[in-house]
Amino acid sequence: MQMQDIQRFFEDSAAGIFSQSGEASAVSLALRNAGIVGSVPSHLAWKKTDTGIVLEVSGSSRVEISRDDDTPLFVHCLPESSLVLAEKTNVAVASTSLHLGEDANAKCFFLQSGQSEVSRTLEIVCAARAEAVATLANIDASETECHIATRLNGVAAKSKISIFNALWARQRCTVRTTQSHPVPGTTSDVLCLNALDGQARSSFFGSIIIEKDAHRCDAYQKVRNLLLSDEVLAESRPELEILANDVRCSHGATSAGINSDELFYFAARGIPSTMATQMLVEAFFQAASSS
Repeated sequence: MQMQDIQRFFEDSAAGIFSQSGEASAVSLALRNAGIVGSVPSHLAWKKTDTGIVLEVSGSSRVEISRDDDTPLFVHCLPESSLVLAEKTNVAVASTSLHLGEDANAKCFFLQSGQSEVSRTLEIVCAARAEAVATLANIDASETECHIATRLNGVAAKSKISIFNALWARQRCTVRTTQSHPVPGTTSDVLCLNALDGQARSSFFGSIIIEKDAHRCDAYQKVRNLLLSDEVLAESRPELEILANDVRCSHGATSAGINSDELFYFAARGIPSTMATQMLVEAFFQAASSS
């Protein structure tokens, strides 16, 4: 795999979020230790606290944020607000917390690259009828630790998380997710896609927690591994803790290499195997990002 091509693919995916998200103009901001740099419109407000930077969203907003330090970011979406967020990070430690008020919705893309060792934390908390969709893409780090926690505190709240990891050489990536359902009638979905080449290693630890009396919840997690070398290793460990009776929870994990017939198809049309593999990796991620 060519890192530059994979990064360009994910950057295009982040840009695609804005092109599909209505007419509100996008705002470009930078996160610094001192605060948020850029022209902040009236429907956004921020303040610095002892724990990090708090960004408050009202109305409809499209925001692109670049991070140059490890200052934690707390995004609060007020009730009935709408947020489209693309965050590009090139620091070793990044923490984002997203809190959605009642009937709020958020669609987010997080691209992590440019550091050899990375720790990425994402927390999502949803009130009643709030909906969060988030995509995280991790590339180019020799060691990656990714922790994602969703908590659906209100009836009819929904979350959908997609994690994309492109790994090669001796790169390592560990993903830990928690889907918490403390109240009835909530829905969560986690999808983790790993494309592994060389001697790369991936580990996924996913936990679904359905608390007592949280009936009629729907929770799902799935891991798909694309193995491009005989020396890669992909580990998947789902965990379910269900304390209510009337629920629907499931998990799945698959691992497979590229089909030789697919490479033959490309070779018969004069496409070199390296380019063919690159195209198949992009198709692997594209299929999930389009669903």
